[in-house]
Amino acid sequence: MKILNKHFPSILTISLLAIFAIPFFCCSLEVSKDSKLIRPDVEKTGAGVAIRLKYFSRDTDYITLYRQDISEIENPDSPENKNPIERIGIIFPKQFDSQDQTYFFEDSMVFNGKTYRYKARLMEDSTTFETNWTDGIKVETGITDSALTIAYEIPSTTKIIYDSDYKIFTISGQILPPTGIPDFAEYEPALVFKTSSGIMSSIKLTEKVVLSNSSESPQPSDPLIPDFLTSGTKYKLTNLFTTDFYDTDITFLGIVGQKEEKKPDSTVTNPKIKRIFWSNLSFIPLYKSGILQDGGSNEIIPENTFRLDNQTGEAGYDYS
Repeated sequence: MKILNKHFPSILTISLLAIFAIPFFCCSLEVSKDSKLIRPDVEKTGAGVAIRLKYFSRDTDYITLYRQDISEIENPDSPENKNPIERIGIIFPKQFDSQDQTYFFEDSMVFNGKTYRYKARLMEDSTTFETNWTDGIKVETGITDSALTIAYEIPSTTKIIYDSDYKIFTISGQILPPTGIPDFAEYEPALVFKTSSGIMSSIKLTEKVVLSNSSESPQPSDPLIPDFLTSGTKYKLTNLFTTDFYDTDITFLGIVGQKEEKKPDSTVTNPKIKRIFWSNLSFIPLYKSGILQDGGSNEIIPENTFRLDNQTGEAGYDYS
């Protein structure tokens, strides 16, 4: 989602969106008693789970959707619930101009027998509005093999080497594709970053940001892994970021698969609605570059956090 020339995260096109404290003011938004927006509706489909949200406002810029596995959680709202919350995608609803319409998203990255809940976050004029969580929904038509994966597989020896002098990331080791996403050939890799001010972005990786992909120890050819995601590939970070990511602490969160889709939607009169789909996030540790002595290893970077001097870059997708 190249939405954030003004704000937020794109797999090598980052868009940044600062969140400001603005009073809650939008008469077209339906609000529940605890000042959250009304939660989405969820229903089972032949491919997984459908998420539907009521029309909120014609000024809604985009909607981020979240999923949490609560299969083993007795009380999901308890502080004891530490299960990860996955960002599953974004809807761009600018085509919506009628209160009779709904926002629709289908989540197919779910497993049979598991119970999930969902929520949404809406961005409107640099202000965020968040819904309540849905009740849990138990999946009956999802992924049947629990051994399959819905995130990049990162072997324990894989890492990214960061050269702070030249602002370069170098992949060291294998990055393997998910095994449980049938249409993963339509996805592109995106690196996910977060600043100390809370801006998060998924930046799409493309050949144009690659300095070199000559690998010293190439991994086996895989049609789902592009050449620019193999071991030895180097990325110039100053080609990736917009100015919001400079002169601040940046935390590298990992990698996702990202698919952009524009297709007809039966709920709207305009035939093209844009959606972003994300795989689950995979963590990759960050290490300092340097000449190794006596067979030693690179030093790990604490909390995967680093800084860059001010430069220019592209916009990308909000991953907040």
